[in-house]
Amino acid sequence: MKSYCINLNLLMLRLRLRLLLKAKSDDRGSSTNIERILAMMDEQGVNPDVRSFTIYIDSFAQKNDWDSVKESENILWKLIDLYLAGELDFEPDVTCWTTVIRGWMRLSKRRRKAASLAEDVMERMIVLQDDDKITAKADAIVYLSVLTAYVYARSMEDAERILGTMEYLWKQGDEEMKPQVRSYTTLIDGWTQSPEEGAMSKAEAMVKRLVEIHEGCEDDVLTECYRSLLFGYSKNTNPLKAEQILRLIIEKGLKVDSILFDKVIESYSHLEDEVKNVYAVFELMESCQKQGLMQANERVYTALIRAIAKESKPGMTKKAQTIIRRMQQLYENGNETVLPTVFTYNALLKTCANSFVLDDDEKNKAFNIAIGTFNLLRTSEDLSPDYVTYSSLIKCSRLLPEGDKRDNLIIATFKQCAKDGMTNDVFVRALEECASEELSRKLIKALHIS
Repeated sequence: MKSYCINLNLLMLRLRLRLLLKAKSDDRGSSTNIERILAMMDEQGVNPDVRSFTIYIDSFAQKNDWDSVKESENILWKLIDLYLAGELDFEPDVTCWTTVIRGWMRLSKRRRKAASLAEDVMERMIVLQDDDKITAKADAIVYLSVLTAYVYARSMEDAERILGTMEYLWKQGDEEMKPQVRSYTTLIDGWTQSPEEGAMSKAEAMVKRLVEIHEGCEDDVLTECYRSLLFGYSKNTNPLKAEQILRLIIEKGLKVDSILFDKVIESYSHLEDEVKNVYAVFELMESCQKQGLMQANERVYTALIRAIAKESKPGMTKKAQTIIRRMQQLYENGNETVLPTVFTYNALLKTCANSFVLDDDEKNKAFNIAIGTFNLLRTSEDLSPDYVTYSSLIKCSRLLPEGDKRDNLIIATFKQCAKDGMTNDVFVRALEECASEELSRKLIKALHIS
């Protein structure tokens, strides 16, 4: 019973100490309070330990502002100085060092200099350990934290340098320094988001290094790596490379989903000369669906219709309608994610509007489809027109010859759009583009008066 009471008292003292440490973290210059804290602990008969001061350091590092993280570093240096002077009975361990480094790591998202400060802390740790003054060693987690800081700061060459150091130490016989999968995936993500020239080639090279170092790594890891490459090439408007990565994913039997096809199709749609290639991507997607590898969703089919709309070629409205029928068929067969939305029908209306450059027969077909699509949205229980719908319908007026019929469509569309409260800047620009100067001025004036 006596032992139990002593342990309980010690527990309460430690709890009071932790609360005090946390309270002190609200004060600037708290590194100067360490001697006072140690003296208080001595008076209370509590032996100081590294865990208590780790909490103290972390209370600053977690605040994620420059002065607070700098203070966490100052506290660490003060503890190290006391330890080296023989005035501290415990040595700050690797967790204390890592806490400060990760504080700088988080700040490096906003200020690039923080990344180099993270490395400075690691360098001091390495020097002290090499001189046998401390036993705490910069481990793989410490290196990864510094590497991540450089990725956050978009200093990719520095991040590669840190990884190279880890690989070198590992090859020299330090098995604990073998870079883990996360070290490579962090760099891959960093390169795919980097604006630097040749960044995507370096991202691909990093994937190869990962596969070489970690033979037989899990499919989930490889899938994420290839996804990053595909997203990167899509973002950089290189749809040919993005499609190659997509086909490689399928060839390797890795997981595919709608967003991969969506990204490739969207990337092709940004290049007028390459839009035709979306059909091959569409056929590949349909093949994957038939094999049960994936279920396509509404977004990817809508992206396909948007791409078709940019072709401005005969038969594109018919193709768009065929795609919508395919979506409805898949929905009826149980794919609830593929039901056409207002975005789908707006893409169809855009296809109709872009047919104004074609022959009269194509324009007549497109006009009838446009009116039918608009009426469908107006009468649907689940869908309703938005400002894009009305803007596209205004543009469809160019499918009609100049004259009363075209003007009447514009006026009717304008009135309904105003009634539904959808007359924003996008709609007004479409009106000015398609209506005669006199009619557009009259309608805009009426809008301002109302």
